[in-house]
Amino acid sequence: MELYQGPLTLPGSLRFRTDAERQTSRSILWFVQRASSLLQAAGLVDAADEPGLVLPEDRAEAQKYGKLAAEQLPRTSTCGKVQIGYLRTITQNGMTVADLNLNTVTVLEDQCGLGNDYLCAFALAALEKGHRVLLCPSLLNANKLEAVLLPELGMVWISSRLGVKGTIVPLDAIPDPERRLALREALRRDHELQNTLIHQAENQMQMAGILYRVME
Repeated sequence: MELYQGPLTLPGSLRFRTDAERQTSRSILWFVQRASSLLQAAGLVDAADEPGLVLPEDRAEAQKYGKLAAEQLPRTSTCGKVQIGYLRTITQNGMTVADLNLNTVTVLEDQCGLGNDYLCAFALAALEKGHRVLLCPSLLNANKLEAVLLPELGMVWISSRLGVKGTIVPLDAIPDPERRLALREALRRDHELQNTLIHQAENQMQMAGILYRVME
């Protein structure tokens, strides 16, 4: 399985041999930086960060479930190993998602933002059992996880935000239902804005791709 090195991916390296190539490369970098800024902005309007939606005890509960899930894993005789890679990246052709091709897919309900808490606790416990753990940062916030893979076991735990089908872990049921109801409209509005910013980032990468092909 091949993961991506970052949230934005160009097809190759830039060239600065001639004045024309230097100018084109600078323009490409401008569009890439613009796309990066749009993704960062999308991360800032993440609906899961709405004040009052998730309390510390909610996060502690999600972490407990993550640890319990890792307790079901077999213990190995090797030392745990961590690798990092992105499941999603935006290229000149739009959003690209890595082909998981795994036997077991566990999907974490993540509209309330508890997926990261679950995944961090799960990954740490899996490492303590000696597994090779692939950490997949969020496309919008590198400080948050959207998936954890155990390739040797053919297993993945992944946020519902990626739209993957699998066995559901109902993390959204942890926060009090009244809090979720009161913020439902804000959650919907922020999600729409986030999608708009991601689409704009895709447009910027498409422009960078057009200029890159000019240099080929």
